[in-house]
Amino acid sequence: MKSVPRLSREPHCLARHREKYKDAPKIGHNEQWKRFFRDDNLAFDELIDALVRCQRGLCIYCERRIAVDALGECKPDRSIEHVVPRSIEPSGTLDWKNLAASCKYRKTKPDDSSCDTHKRNVALPMGCDPRDFPVIPMVVSIELNGTITPSHEGCKSAGIDEVSLCIAISDEVLNLNCKSLRESRENVMNNARAGLHEFLNELPPESTAEEQRAAIMDKMAMELGPDDKGHLKEFWTTIRCFYGEPAETWIQQNAAIFEQCPQVST
Repeated sequence: MKSVPRLSREPHCLARHREKYKDAPKIGHNEQWKRFFRDDNLAFDELIDALVRCQRGLCIYCERRIAVDALGECKPDRSIEHVVPRSIEPSGTLDWKNLAASCKYRKTKPDDSSCDTHKRNVALPMGCDPRDFPVIPMVVSIELNGTITPSHEGCKSAGIDEVSLCIAISDEVLNLNCKSLRESRENVMNNARAGLHEFLNELPPESTAEEQRAAIMDKMAMELGPDDKGHLKEFWTTIRCFYGEPAETWIQQNAAIFEQCPQVST
């Protein structure tokens, strides 16, 4: 879980959808949503694209990559998540401030669902909406085996209740330590370790301390910065955790990248 920017304004596609159905008979919130994603496919696709772009290509909760790749494919599937479930707040059904992009992971084993698929009609504990998290400090920690836990110091500094965040992470809500996610984060840790060893071996032995620091910051930019499409690497927080102090230094110097949603014209 990481800080996720919010849309700065309502995407035009939602306004167009309301205009399209302004004279239609009133229907319940479930029917409203079905009409939006089943009957107004163009608006739905435009909205999820805007949300994914704002979130820099990652699921709001687990940080799986949900951006469409160069082949026009997206694995796992993605969906529009109601942060406050429709069953709890029907008025939030088409409220752009209540919508986010989430993975829609199709579990292959029992208890391996997560995020939107697992959360369903359960509300996030108070203070656990990633869109309210600060960029600095990091409010979670990732262990070497891929397990995600609340960061005691990070939560204390950010004013987030550690117990509430633990519940949000657990199988009571998002199930972010399900087997597939934990193993994926562990693989990211292992790949980062191998990449770091290669990077250090390639540093010229005659390089000065200043040159080494500059090379490390360039490495952080490559690992943590957005690519040419504006997307972050999958399981970004895991990479951040692995690199530690150099990562925090680079993020602090470039925090503006992560604090605002990229311009969305939809």
